[in-house]
Amino acid sequence: MEQDPKRGQGEEKRRRAPKSDMPRIEQIRRKKREKRLRAAAVLVLVLAAILAYLGGLLAPSINFFSNLLDSARIALSPGEGWPQKIEPDSLADAYSLSGGLALLDNSDLVMYSSTGRQLRRIPHGYASPAVAVGGARAVLYDRGGTDLRVESRPRTLLTRQTDYAILTAGCSDNGSFAVATRAERYTAQITIYDPSFNEIYFCYLAQDIPMLLSFSDNSRYLAAACMDVEGGSFGSRIHLYDTHSTEAGAVFRVDALPLQMIWLSDASLLVVTDSFAAVYNTADGAETARYSYGGESLLYADSYRGNLALCFGDESRHSVSRAVVVDQNMQLLAQFDLGYAVRDILLTSAHLEILGRDEVRQYDLTGVNTGTLALDDEGEFLVRGKKTYCVTAKEILQLSY
Repeated sequence: MEQDPKRGQGEEKRRRAPKSDMPRIEQIRRKKREKRLRAAAVLVLVLAAILAYLGGLLAPSINFFSNLLDSARIALSPGEGWPQKIEPDSLADAYSLSGGLALLDNSDLVMYSSTGRQLRRIPHGYASPAVAVGGARAVLYDRGGTDLRVESRPRTLLTRQTDYAILTAGCSDNGSFAVATRAERYTAQITIYDPSFNEIYFCYLAQDIPMLLSFSDNSRYLAAACMDVEGGSFGSRIHLYDTHSTEAGAVFRVDALPLQMIWLSDASLLVVTDSFAAVYNTADGAETARYSYGGESLLYADSYRGNLALCFGDESRHSVSRAVVVDQNMQLLAQFDLGYAVRDILLTSAHLEILGRDEVRQYDLTGVNTGTLALDDEGEFLVRGKKTYCVTAKEILQLSY
């Protein structure tokens, strides 16, 4: 049977006709994506091997490599960016967490990556929840209760019940943490753990009750601010501990209520109180510099690279406010007459950002307003990040003026 020449030529043309480039382009893109994922997977495996190896040789380094491994995994599944909607149950506080942030409310601790992905929602059920954050770890505890847990971005690292009621806790950037509790025959006790949760320091307090704990940048030293009444005058006593030594550290009295403690160096501690901010020598507790509030009520304080921002105003937050920035010698760098109520402040190397009820204003350190961002909802908190996060009643956004 003879084949139709025209039909055969048509089939030849159809066989030789060029196909669309789109499937090939998509194939190339898919191969590139798979290559990136394979490279990331290899990196994760290498980091896991390093982590496993160092787990036996250098336990204090585990937290660093664990955070690196977690960051690699999180980078494989980025979020959709900011803003992100939230529905908090009575938002209590917000914290910077390894480039992202964490929100604490009456029922949950919620962690977010720097790209807006919700990493975890951790129910706690605590009557009085509190959080101490360091680097990529959060110590979540029930103040006045006995429940405590250490959380990382992907998982729970530790759950523990203390023998006595928890007073306060602190966490360092390397993952060490400290817990102050009541004690049976003493007023209180302080226990310090390394990043692998080994107890490395323990002490009793015969009279003082810790209310703030703060680690130095290298995690070696701990400052504990304790309530104290002397001669009918309410104040505090600051205890300094060296986790590498069994010798007692310096103890000194502060005639005010400490609100924050910031280590400027191993030899210098900045204490922000309700009536002044002062710098102390950690060797002997001697005061080396002071900035007095002159009777004004301190509303907010934030520090950055040795500088300190302080915001004053009416405690009801309804009247106008004033702010200052001082250096680590407590010398005035800038002052701001704001003329409006303030809800939070955040200091950077070049700016002071101030959160009002429905806007955020940015000022340079000469006092000039360099940007204003209107908010759709009431502002709650400012949180440090690559760009500042602003938490409102309904969303989290990154500031861009």
